[in-house]
Amino acid sequence: MIEFVRKTFTHVELGVTVCHEQDEDKEAWGGINATYGAVAAMFANAVGSESLGGEARQALNFTLYAIDEQGRPRDLCKSAAPGGWQEDSHTDVIHNYVDALRAFPGWGEATGAEP
Repeated sequence: MIEFVRKTFTHVELGVTVCHEQDEDKEAWGGINATYGAVAAMFANAVGSESLGGEARQALNFTLYAIDEQGRPRDLCKSAAPGGWQEDSHTDVIHNYVDALRAFPGWGEATGAEP
């Protein structure tokens, strides 16, 4: 299933492999892209794939750019207006990051920060 999604619904945007959810709409909406990143992270962890883990982390980082400076979700990182499907942003996206962090706990550690 993962290979089908990667072959059918991913594309490269700003140098990052991201996921869209429809044949006609190839935008990397936050909900689907976070789901892709989380599933890829869990699978990468299960099979020990460092390259897929890196791709997963990049997809999740890409999705973070769809949150504005006030913490409000946006449909797309390239859209300045807040909005979109709120359940995607407040439930789906959050649990996707939790799932990915369970697979790779080190992703949640601060780097370069003073204690």
